[in-house]
Amino acid sequence: MNQQSWGLSQTISNNSTVAGSVVSLGGGDNSGSERNIFVARVTDIILDSSHPKFDENGKWDSIGTIYYKSISDIVIEGISTAKPLFPNIKHYPLVNEIIYYTTLPNPESQFINDPNKVNKDTQTYYFPPINIWNSIHHNALPLDNLQNNINVQNDYTASEAGLIREVKDGETGIGECGLFRGLSIDDRPDYEKKLKWVCNNIGLGLDILLSKTNDFPSIQIGIEQAFLSLQSSSPFKLFASDFTETNKAIAINGLIWMGDRQFMKRQIKEKIAQGFRCLKMKIGAIDFESEIELLATIRKEFSIKDIELRVDANGAFIASEALEKLKILSNYDLHSIEQPIKQGQYHEMASLCEQTPLPIALDEELIGVFDVTKRTKMLQIIKPQYIILKPSLVGGFKESLEWIELAKEYGIGWWVTSALESNIGLNAIAQWTATLKSSMPQGLGTGGLFTNNFDSPLEVNKGGLYYNKNKNWNFNLI
Repeated sequence: MNQQSWGLSQTISNNSTVAGSVVSLGGGDNSGSERNIFVARVTDIILDSSHPKFDENGKWDSIGTIYYKSISDIVIEGISTAKPLFPNIKHYPLVNEIIYYTTLPNPESQFINDPNKVNKDTQTYYFPPINIWNSIHHNALPLDNLQNNINVQNDYTASEAGLIREVKDGETGIGECGLFRGLSIDDRPDYEKKLKWVCNNIGLGLDILLSKTNDFPSIQIGIEQAFLSLQSSSPFKLFASDFTETNKAIAINGLIWMGDRQFMKRQIKEKIAQGFRCLKMKIGAIDFESEIELLATIRKEFSIKDIELRVDANGAFIASEALEKLKILSNYDLHSIEQPIKQGQYHEMASLCEQTPLPIALDEELIGVFDVTKRTKMLQIIKPQYIILKPSLVGGFKESLEWIELAKEYGIGWWVTSALESNIGLNAIAQWTATLKSSMPQGLGTGGLFTNNFDSPLEVNKGGLYYNKNKNWNFNLI
């Protein structure tokens, strides 16, 4: 299986503010002794040697060079470059930020010290506006307010295998935006546009970015990861726990994919041989009678003490037939069933949860429910036995914790599952899950499904997910 997720990369600057600096360049006639000052918007910036235009801008002194678009009354057509007026002060602007620029004699000009020559060799320099608010963001205008004639360049904003990459002071933070095609609420035409906006405005900070991406949950978790990664001493250790420090396993379920009976039976035997003590079986792909036969076969060989069985219908049952099917399924000592009917049928699901002989777990039902009032109302109406949290689908760690708090308030159980992230996203979700200290098997065994995954310390062994500290990450995008 190949990864099918989106992502963008963005470099940000040091957000420290220069205080107490006063600059006077004057204005006037462009004679060389006095220089006009113009206003521009930053479209790109070179912050390290990995920038594609690093070499062509002088190498050693190219750090801090910006590309800008003039927005003064006197407009210079096209995209131009400028170097920092104060190169020793590492106060670099953000992409989209407003700066001042001027032209001064080029110090490398051969005529600079010759009073008999007219110096026509100039260099454009930039400097930030006076920042009375001690916040760089007060100098930036929202991207949404850009006029059509302002062309923001994205030379350094590139797709990188579902990742947001944030660089600050030479350190890198990495996060995955794991868009699940066909399932994620943010699988929409403007997804890439939103990613670009996030990348261009990464300096707004975590809280603001999360508030501006409320309906893009897979972007939210990528942002959270990138900021956590940047703050950590290691880009891949985001949450400290026994999972990362002592190689303590997280118990996980073995996933049995839908297919014909022989295919599913073969998977079941393999998972049991691999040491799994909790199996999650997808149902609804073949006829119900064959699925019941499979469950009966498992229970003949393995009792409830040997194997915990979960089933996931992915909304396959018709509401009017669901209760009778749940009654049949309950004969096989199942732990629970996920999403027996399609989401959005609150009253039908509530009726099932009230009458079911088998615990019901809501999964897809949580997708797209962002408002805490709506979440509360949904849980109050349906009253499920469990909810299942997929951080990439519900809005990351912050939003998942809000779901957990609500579940606790109403006496509802929960567990966490991944949603076909690469090892980058799976690693973050697993580490976060470990901090919750749940004894239930979690749904975190999807990392081995990719054919082009990143090599990582994550290992599945004997029904558990481990973080092997003796193994290194093989990540070549930084």
